[in-house]
Amino acid sequence: MATLAVVCLALGGSAAAAPAEAVAHAESPVDQQVIAAINAYRASQGAPPLVDSPVLAALAAAHSREMLTLGYFSHDTPGGQTATQRLGAFFESEGYGSGGQLPVGENIGLAPGPGDANTFLQAWLGDPEHRANLLGEGEGPLYSGVGVAVVTADSAPGVYAGQGQVSVVTAVFGPPQPTYGKSVLVAPVSGIVLVQLPGAKTFKPLTDVQLIDSGTQLDTTKGRVTLTSGADDQGAVQTADFYQGRFAVSYVPDFPGGSINLLTNLQLTGPLTGCSPPVVPRRLAGPVAKRPPVKRKAKSKPTGPTARSLWGTGKGNFRTQAAYAAATVRGTIWFTQDTCTGTLVRVQIGVVDVFDIKRNTHALVPAGQSLVVPR
Repeated sequence: MATLAVVCLALGGSAAAAPAEAVAHAESPVDQQVIAAINAYRASQGAPPLVDSPVLAALAAAHSREMLTLGYFSHDTPGGQTATQRLGAFFESEGYGSGGQLPVGENIGLAPGPGDANTFLQAWLGDPEHRANLLGEGEGPLYSGVGVAVVTADSAPGVYAGQGQVSVVTAVFGPPQPTYGKSVLVAPVSGIVLVQLPGAKTFKPLTDVQLIDSGTQLDTTKGRVTLTSGADDQGAVQTADFYQGRFAVSYVPDFPGGSINLLTNLQLTGPLTGCSPPVVPRRLAGPVAKRPPVKRKAKSKPTGPTARSLWGTGKGNFRTQAAYAAATVRGTIWFTQDTCTGTLVRVQIGVVDVFDIKRNTHALVPAGQSLVVPR
């Protein structure tokens, strides 16, 4: 019979920081069978299905593998890290937990042999706390995502010694996660952050963590936002802060074209209406000397902003795109600004690859330096 344990967590702002990355999990058929069994039970109780999340599956796989490798069976690690710290560190790195309590749950299970979805589910249903975790019962919003990882070993040390082939399962229940190429998580950090969803005509205040679709605009001219996006199609995520600018976020292929890797692209969308149009010389037919002078009306001076900009700080495959240049980073603090005469990229920490859009050239800009790509 499976031996099981459970923890129901309410995560606040006290967990330690951790990288917003998870190790990719090689999914097994049993993983999906467990998710199907969970969702079938939820349907019988009138609850909506949970969304299969590669990010949460990666977190689950890391814990299942560690339990088998180190020979323990618990939510808490032998080194003293509690489940609250382990899960809380990841979710807080995404921006969750900064605005209050976050319902997160975890079920673990142990069974001989390759493991069976129904065996795990029935064992969980035999305990009130496990059942509550499956349904996301309690205060706060219900869970919306789940990640399951069943890991099997022919032999393992510690509490598994002498049992032969065993399987452990970890199921992590939690909030929505970004989908690579489709959506990102945004969380307000300070000041006033506004969001305009695709198709919407106005901006609205961003007051809590929100999952937004690619193409959404964010206005951080008076605030700061944490953005978490998919780093690859294996479930890894990346996080960076952006502030003092307005931008539209999307996923785009890396420069040059043809790459299968996607960058999280932030295109400056603030107004730039105060620039004079470029002067285009007029070509006149016939001898110029015989033409009468052309009287021109005095033009009013253009009004409106003559610059737009955006600060970014973080680690991952992010790119800020301006009118004449795009700045791609891997982990840095950088500034991008459009003016009437060109695009400025200034690097404070790290190295930035600046792509000249018109000339199709690249230049590396190290920390402490800047580069202007002319109009």
